[in-house]
Amino acid sequence: MSDLFGRLKSRLDVNARRAIDAYAREFPEYRTLASDSSEHAAMMDFAMLMRRRAADLAASDEPLTDDDLAAIAAVGEQRAGQGVSPATHRRVFGLQSSLTVLEVREAAEDGHVNDLLHMLSWLGTQGIPASDAYFNGYLVAQQRLVSAVTRVQHLARTLLNEEPVEQNLAQMLGMRLSEYYAVAVLRFVGKPSRPDHEIRDKLVDILLGKDRIPMTWHEPEELVALIPTSRTAPVHASTAAQERALDLARGLAEMTSQACAIGMATGRVGGLADSLTLARQVSRAAPAQITPSHVSTAADVFVELGTAQQRHIDRWLCEVAQQLSRGSGLVATLDAYYRNNMNRLLTAACLRIHPRTVDYRIQRVRDLTGIDPTTTQGIRTLSAVVGRIVAGTWPEAK
Repeated sequence: MSDLFGRLKSRLDVNARRAIDAYAREFPEYRTLASDSSEHAAMMDFAMLMRRRAADLAASDEPLTDDDLAAIAAVGEQRAGQGVSPATHRRVFGLQSSLTVLEVREAAEDGHVNDLLHMLSWLGTQGIPASDAYFNGYLVAQQRLVSAVTRVQHLARTLLNEEPVEQNLAQMLGMRLSEYYAVAVLRFVGKPSRPDHEIRDKLVDILLGKDRIPMTWHEPEELVALIPTSRTAPVHASTAAQERALDLARGLAEMTSQACAIGMATGRVGGLADSLTLARQVSRAAPAQITPSHVSTAADVFVELGTAQQRHIDRWLCEVAQQLSRGSGLVATLDAYYRNNMNRLLTAACLRIHPRTVDYRIQRVRDLTGIDPTTTQGIRTLSAVVGRIVAGTWPEAK
């Protein structure tokens, strides 16, 4: 057998320095750490130690010991305290893997394929426990240093950004990861001032007491919740997921005294970015309610979503909305009328008015717009107009 392991140990300092230089070049947090001489020396010591242990253990075909894993975990804990982000942690391990393979290939002699494969095999089996030890140490420190609200929002953003998620991160937060999520966007409508960062964190903290699921603020007026669900079409969502979203929305609306619109789309982990995009679009076409009672999916507002993309059609519908605004109670009446399948008695009961008042208002809509709400054209046109109005698209038309 060739002395691959001896050559690796002879290049410990060179390879360790190259790795630290690469980290500092790629990651601002490591650049700051490496600029401190004492910290740079500590990083070199650890990098050389791990490379020496890898060469020795691979040569004897032995796994990392408990002491080795404890040392790795201690560094992970230290990095969390030094402000290295979870995203950087994952990228560092990716870069480290590439550098390690390069180091082994440089040390391997031509023709000694078995030694090369033996070393790479050892690295493949021991890389997972090493990574787990590092991140577990990182999470232990985060529990002490970072609030649960911040960690929950990080978990949500990691899922939405389609980045790898460590199971332990969810477990330490009292959550279980799912293969599928219903992404719910809870959107404030008509809020005079957006909640600041501190208030948003407090709202998330309170909502976590209602439902222990990943959630984060996408915009100051948009809270995104990821509700575990079974496989379903993106434009639909299970009844259970919708009920959980409603509970959150009611709590949010009650705490903020603001109307809330809810849009939802379902997706699989690894493809939740598209689900978030669709759920946000749906939330902007969904009705805003002081007491939320309905979760909208693309199946509910596909007409509004389509017309919003056509500038000339949108302008025409806005003109119809302005015509409706000249009559008292017409938008509310049409909204109730269509939600009750054009049943005038149910509409009257919903609005607490006389059925003849419903008849009068329907006639008033005909007079103002020239469109009969009871015809096919009227349903298609006026339901789209009302949907856009109650979603807050044209606040001046209410």
